Amino acid sequence: MRTAEGWREPVWVMARGAWVVLAWMAILPVLVACGADAQDKPASPLVPRDPLASDCKAGEPCACANGGGVTTCSGGIEACACPACPGLQFPKAHAFHGCGGDPTGTWRLKELQLAPGSLTLKSGGSSVGTCDTLQELVGPVPKALMLLTGSGNSGAAQYYADAARVKQSWSESCVISKVSQFTCGSSYWTGVSNCKLACDICACDNPTIGSAATSAAPSSWQRTDTTLTVSPWGEPLSADYCVSAERLDLATEDGSYVGYERVYTRAAPGPCELKDFGVVPGCDLSTSPPTCVGQAQTCGDPTRTCEAQDAWTCKDVPGCTLNTKGRCGGPTLKCSDFIGCPFMYCNDTGAECLGTTSCGAFTNTEDCFAIGRTNHPDKPCEWEPSFCEGSPTTCVEMACGDVAPDACDAVPGCHLQYP
Repeated sequence: MRTAEGWREPVWVMARGAWVVLAWMAILPVLVACGADAQDKPASPLVPRDPLASDCKAGEPCACANGGGVTTCSGGIEACACPACPGLQFPKAHAFHGCGGDPTGTWRLKELQLAPGSLTLKSGGSSVGTCDTLQELVGPVPKALMLLTGSGNSGAAQYYADAARVKQSWSESCVISKVSQFTCGSSYWTGVSNCKLACDICACDNPTIGSAATSAAPSSWQRTDTTLTVSPWGEPLSADYCVSAERLDLATEDGSYVGYERVYTRAAPGPCELKDFGVVPGCDLSTSPPTCVGQAQTCGDPTRTCEAQDAWTCKDVPGCTLNTKGRCGGPTLKCSDFIGCPFMYCNDTGAECLGTTSCGAFTNTEDCFAIGRTNHPDKPCEWEPSFCEGSPTTCVEMACGDVAPDACDAVPGCHLQYP
């Protein structure tokens, strides 16, 4: 079952004519929460004591499953009045505003909060209601790394994530009021294990998020102004996101939240896979960026121009920057060669089309195509969504400290220094 935010994998259970579906997310639990009514919660139970007790000591403390109670006496019968069972305690949702930003870089998982879910209960093929579920991580936040590269609104991605153990809890009275066979720990349940009941709250271990170690094949990421689509556990997930200097936060409307911190990788000679960082000696992670140090030397190729670089090599040439606004690329054009005289760019006398223009004069895709291609017999113009511009800076004109870390190794005499 798929939603814009994630995925559910329903687990159906046969219960002597009754069916129950335990809906949960394989990546982030994004489930419709339908709350149990107040009457689903039991009243304060009375735990009978020995009716043959000779003394009844009203007001003395007594033991209850959910804490201490108070002894009461009625008609010679001593009982323990227990406090009402607390309901499910849902965590407070993160205050979040999707601000977008450039998500590229290496990110390490720091926080993971699962959204509330629900049990959808059926009997005889018909729904008999739902009960809220609380879904929590068991143990610490799992190790998960995400490497996003590229530019613009998409790019390549690599992921590594250990499995996340999940515990799911619900109100016992809510469930059995709808399907009486499904008491906590009953053999009718499947898809959960190690169930324990404590004062109306049934808590069970759920299947984990991800496998024992999820290391997805090379994948991709995409974004809009405020939505990021990534696959940290192997399947795509779309969520509102916000990038700050050292944080990447994602959240869904129903309460799921994922928080990453920016990290920097340092690999010793030899290959380091994403899963090796922070584990294998020489494959190190740092929360502080490296700096470019050393003494810059004269560059070897003074004819190397920004214009000759593509979107991938542009950043490696000091002094060059990648322009992503786009342009119409092509040569200078004689106005007399156009099929119809483009009066906005040429001198149209009525009898002749005079002057010269260029493909670069067409500043939008419409003019580039309509004038530079359709209206010219040679179709010389082509729209380029990005291009490299600027003037290369010779190494003798700069200090290594002025070189961006990702371009440092390309400058002779400079090298990266890690904290």
